[in-house]
Amino acid sequence: MARILVLWLIVSISWASPNLIEETALTYSLSADLQRGRLIKLENKGHSFVAILDDARSSTIEGVAILLPDAGFRADSDVLAGLRQLLPAHGWSTLSLQLPVLEPEAELDEYYPLIPDASQRIKEAVTRMKARGIENIALIGHGFGAVVALNYGGLYPDGSVRALVLMSPWWPQDRKGEMTGWLFKSKVPVLDITAEHDSSRIRATTDDRYQSLKGLKGFRQWKISGAGHEYQGYGEALAKRIYGWLKAVTAAGGVAR
Repeated sequence: MARILVLWLIVSISWASPNLIEETALTYSLSADLQRGRLIKLENKGHSFVAILDDARSSTIEGVAILLPDAGFRADSDVLAGLRQLLPAHGWSTLSLQLPVLEPEAELDEYYPLIPDASQRIKEAVTRMKARGIENIALIGHGFGAVVALNYGGLYPDGSVRALVLMSPWWPQDRKGEMTGWLFKSKVPVLDITAEHDSSRIRATTDDRYQSLKGLKGFRQWKISGAGHEYQGYGEALAKRIYGWLKAVTAAGGVAR
């Protein structure tokens, strides 16, 4: 029995830690697919990770959108592609972070212990962008990335970033109270987006997020009719709506509760 317990603990600890081998493979495939100079390296607690930088293609930079992919996806996930194309054309640079990953067969709830690591990656990215003189920073996350954005907003509600966009955020079933606390701590505008054909688990928490955020100035909640969790076929339209919202809520440096 003791041997079984020890083995269980070893498996549990390793499963809850980022899989660096899997992340290295994703990073290698990214470097092979991208043009030189677009992939930059950042560091978190002695471990380097990568991000895709798409500079604004305009005379002035309106801000930077830090993009956060869903669990297990590369930094250039298809859901974020429309944003990476449209925002730089309208003065917003994008920085797409590679978030920590687990084994491909890992369940979504097993990603929860990786949230602190992922939030520290955001902190490093924000620090890097502010060192470049950019203060107007927004977080846009999809799935797991949306939960990481929400966590970061709760940890740093003092204007470290000026807006949060949550696309199809999932809530671990046994962590509802904790995540509700993150929502109430948010002091910046939040855009909450779900797809009509999202998982029942995501759709079931839509009202919880509305009740927590309805008093926050700049808060909006949208359902994208016809779309599924990956928003296939809706990327361009979704990017335009997100850009319009960002332009409105960050024009005056964000809106406090």
